Amino acid sequence: MATVKALDLERLPEHARTELSDFYSFLVKKYGGSVKKKYSHRIPSDLEKQKSRFFEKVASHVVTIPSDYQFNRDELHER
Repeated sequence: MATVKALDLERLPEHARTELSDFYSFLVKKYGGSVKKKYSHRIPSDLEKQKSRFFEKVASHVVTIPSDYQFNRDELHER
């Protein structure tokens, strides 16, 4: 069996740690074995944080449309 080397994941940004955890889960599923519970507990909280950040960004880019605006699909493709 290969020697396990400890990695300092705290040096990575949070989104990179989440991505690494997801990739680790993928490798475990692909090559067998089971994911330890300590990894599966972190993923949902990270996803909740990412989801809240996403919707904060979306809310900051909200565009107000006049109430009498009529959407015309044909105009959408005109240049």
